Amino acid sequence: MNMKPRYRLFLHRKSVYYAFDSTTKRFESLKTKNKVEATRMLVALNEAGQQPAMNPVARCA
Repeated sequence: MNMKPRYRLFLHRKSVYYAFDSTTKRFESLKTKNKVEATRMLVALNEAGQQPAMNPVARCA
């Protein structure tokens, strides 16, 4: 099953990476300036959202 990812990555003013939640339309700071680390965090957020009952990292909207 191919789903659209819930979170998207944004760079804010060339400094800190943010995750945009497409369901709540809010930005959340990933508190990092490193693109590789921000991408890893974003992948973890998207994977947690696919199986919220199995993963305690999932966030409720």
